[in-house]
Amino acid sequence: MALKVQHTFEVNAPIDQVWTYFADPEQVVPCLPGAELLDVLDQQTYRGRVGIRLGQINMNLEGQVQIVAMDEAQKTMILTAGGDQLGAPGGAQADISFSLHELNQTQTAVNIAGDVQVSGRLARMGGGMVQTVAKYMFDRFSKCTADTLQVPLIEAPARPADGFFRRAWTAARDWIRKVLGFESNS
Repeated sequence: MALKVQHTFEVNAPIDQVWTYFADPEQVVPCLPGAELLDVLDQQTYRGRVGIRLGQINMNLEGQVQIVAMDEAQKTMILTAGGDQLGAPGGAQADISFSLHELNQTQTAVNIAGDVQVSGRLARMGGGMVQTVAKYMFDRFSKCTADTLQVPLIEAPARPADGFFRRAWTAARDWIRKVLGFESNS
C-alpha cells in the first residue's frame, strides 16, 4: 500500500539552529515517537528501531535510514528509510524530504513530505488507520522538536526594579563589610 504524507510546523528558533539539529540524527531520534537509534554505520547511514502501537496491536520495525542528499545552503535534506517488521512478514519503505524556511530571525518553518510503502500487517490495517498513526506521530514529533529547539525569551526587568535591586545590593554589601570589619568606600 502506498501513502503520501505531508506535515508542516513552526519552531521558535533561528534557521541555522534548526538546521544543526536536523543535520544530526542522534539529536532527532529522541523526538521520534517509539524510535531508538541502534547503530551509526557512517555519517549518512543509521540503523534503528521504531515501535508502533495501533490499539491492541504492537509492531516493531527495524531497519536503516540513509541521508541521500543534504544541501546546507538551501536547508534541504532527502532521506530513505526502510525496515522489516520483527516477528512477522511485512515492513515499510519511505522516501522523505524536508526543507526549512526562515519566517523571521527567530522562527523557522519545517516542511516534511514523504512517499511511504507499507506491507504485511501494517498494510492490512488500511490506509485510514496508517494515516491516523502517521499524523499522530508527526504531531508528537513536531511538538517535541519545537520544545527542544525553543529559544526562551529573556525579558529585562522593569526599570524601577533595577533601582531597587541596585540599592538592595549596595545595602547588603555595606552590611557585610561592616560585619566583617571592612570599611565601605562607596
